[in-house]
Order: sequence, then structure tokens, then C-alpha cells
Amino acid sequence: MAPHPWGDVIATAKELVPGLVGSGVSMLFLKETSWPRRIGSLLAGAAISYYATPWLVGYTNMPAGLTGFLAGLSGLLIVSKLMDIITNIELMGFVTEWIRKWLGTSNNNPPPPNREQQP
Repeated sequence: MAPHPWGDVIATAKELVPGLVGSGVSMLFLKETSWPRRIGSLLAGAAISYYATPWLVGYTNMPAGLTGFLAGLSGLLIVSKLMDIITNIELMGFVTEWIRKWLGTSNNNPPPPNREQQP
């Protein structure tokens, strides 16, 4: 008997469902967050769950479904907090200042005096 043509997709979906459910439950606790950001956090939490669950199952010996759910639950919250931190940091100012220092043109250095004589 030939294997089902959707067998791999179904197996992957079974591994993703606990993480998606955990991320969905975790999303209930996000306040004042836009929908695109919520969807991104949901997918990121599910991805963390998908990749972390096999390692966590081996480490904790918990059932894969429960481990995937907990990884999705905590993964969404971790991603959401990281996104808050990244958006609240004035990253471009830091990068710009670092580039200026690297090039030796920091704002802390006054410009050279104008040597031309004005009449």
C-alpha cells in the first residue's frame, strides 16, 4: 500500500498544533497590541514550540503535546517582550553614533576651526 500523499504535511501539522494552541492562549494576555504584531507573535511562538519541543521532551521527559503547548505559551510571551524591548530602544541612534565613532566623526568632537579670514 502506498503512503498517503499528505502524510508529511499531516505529521507536521500534528507537531504544530500544540504550539499554536499555546501561543493562542498566551495571546489572550497581550494588551494593546496591533493585530499584525499579534499574528507575528503567534507564528513566532509556534515556531519556537516546533523547534524547541523535541529537545525539551528529551530534557524533561514530559509528553510532546504538553511540552509543545508550554513552549508555545512561553515562546509567544518571550517574543512579545523582545519585540517591546526592540521597539523601545532607540536603536538607530545607537547605530548611527557607533558608526560615527568608528569613522572618527563623533558629535563629541567639535568641527575644525575655519581658517579662512573673513573681510
